[in-house]
Amino acid sequence: MGAIYILYIICAGLLPASSVATQNADFERKKDSPGKEIAAAKDETTFDTHKSLWIITRANAGILSEMYLATKAYTPGNIAENTHTRNYLFFALGGCSILTVALGIWFCYTRLVRRKNRSLYLRIQKLIHLEGEAKERLLNVPEEKLSREMQIFRRLSRYMQDEKPFIDPALNRKMLAARMNTNETYLADAIRETTGETVSSYISGLRLRYALMLLNEHPEMTLDTIAVDSGHGSYSPFFRSFTKKYGITPSEYRKMSAK
Repeated sequence: MGAIYILYIICAGLLPASSVATQNADFERKKDSPGKEIAAAKDETTFDTHKSLWIITRANAGILSEMYLATKAYTPGNIAENTHTRNYLFFALGGCSILTVALGIWFCYTRLVRRKNRSLYLRIQKLIHLEGEAKERLLNVPEEKLSREMQIFRRLSRYMQDEKPFIDPALNRKMLAARMNTNETYLADAIRETTGETVSSYISGLRLRYALMLLNEHPEMTLDTIAVDSGHGSYSPFFRSFTKKYGITPSEYRKMSAK
């Protein structure tokens, strides 16, 4: 490329300045010399020839200049820059595509989670309703028609509903049997025959149902406060028990109950 540019400088600048000036001087000198018309004519012809060559050379230099400028646009530096820009655009388009797919997956996932949580919320409400009906039926059965275990359990249900001893995290089988004026075996048999649960799982269920009531009726209470007030002691055991039993977290349940 440098050689082409140098040739252009020589052809466009240096050649006309030297050759044309010399030919003009010779032509004037020969023209003024008497008796040399033929030689002057020849010199004039030579000058015209050189002048024509200069015009052609200058035109060729212009063409070479355009070729140089056109070739310069495709130098390795520009090619590398264009390649870098193209790669950047490819990466940008790829990133946008990945982001779009990720957002689509996230939208579908959150939609499925909302549907699942809504279904679980409705199932919990139905379970609460069925448990309430079963408790009402048990309370309305005459005393003489109940077995010993069911009589103990009915007294236990009334005690739990009125006194709420389960909000004490330390409540256990021995303490509950003492408060019911019965032994641990009778208490465990009464709970197992009526509900199919152990004493500890029965107490845990009462705490969770009480927490559900607080979540539904007291939106101003924090989850930590509900965990403590329902007898779980802290949020961690409350979260584990709630999620294990209902398949939904306390915060997700609260969101569903608020709608």
